[in-house]
Amino acid sequence: MKITVITDDKGEIVGTTRGHSKDSGRSADGYAVLRPSAGQTFREVDAPEEFATYDAAELHKHLKAHMYQGNP
Repeated sequence: MKITVITDDKGEIVGTTRGHSKDSGRSADGYAVLRPSAGQTFREVDAPEEFATYDAAELHKHLKAHMYQGNP
């Protein structure tokens, strides 16, 4: 499962969306996409399919552990 993640300057997740999109503004199908603000980082993450079953808080917790693999 592909997830686009925006993190702040401390590495905290501030936003996520399913899929990968390097385009800003709107996607080809008309949905909004994430754009990092100043000091934020855009990341594209390949995550396990089970992440699709998590609520937002649980997703952020598991994504952070997955992205940093013990190195916050």
